[in-house]
Amino acid sequence: MDKDLPILDDCWNRTGVQGDHTCPSLKEHVHCRNCPTYSSAGRTLFERTPPKNWEDELSKALATSIAETQGDSIPMVIFRIGQEYFGLEATSLVEVASTRVVHGIPNRVGGLLEGIVNIRGELQLCVSLEKFLGIEKNQGDETQSREKMLVLEKSGQRWVTKVDEVFAVFRIVKKEISPTPATVKNSFSRFTKGIFEWNGKKAGHLDDTHFFEILEKSIS
Repeated sequence: MDKDLPILDDCWNRTGVQGDHTCPSLKEHVHCRNCPTYSSAGRTLFERTPPKNWEDELSKALATSIAETQGDSIPMVIFRIGQEYFGLEATSLVEVASTRVVHGIPNRVGGLLEGIVNIRGELQLCVSLEKFLGIEKNQGDETQSREKMLVLEKSGQRWVTKVDEVFAVFRIVKKEISPTPATVKNSFSRFTKGIFEWNGKKAGHLDDTHFFEILEKSIS
């Protein structure tokens, strides 16, 4: 034990909420966080004299953490269309919006362009990522209650697309992304940089640059 640290009675670990719950003060305070003893212990820790070289140690720890989380991993928004899972680099994500009415555009029916949609008072083009990637859904893929809209942007281009489910943003370790096997013949394989495993599922790492370039050519 560090001799510079004050000696505390960590009763919350013995008789409090993290212990056997026998502390009589629990009847009054319900949780140890509401107890004056717990608060006093916290103040004692914060008011103690910092150990020597604490700034150097903290800087080293933060630098290591940043290198591990940013240099060797990629933040991706994970989403699902039908039974297929994908990861798109979060730098292309503007926001995740709830589904809303898509208004069709005259003489532009049946293609990749589904219409226009109102996002925060601005009309945005809505495209079908399902059709773009050539994904065929089964009847068992109905998940309307979990549908979301992704607002995506790259190089000044902004698009909105509907997906069946969004699982937030996760950091994917680069070395865990494998090249797409030559045996994979999915129609969307040409739009992926590789594949990775997420939550027990195989997900395709979408090539955002290729994706936006082809999307613009398809719509224009």
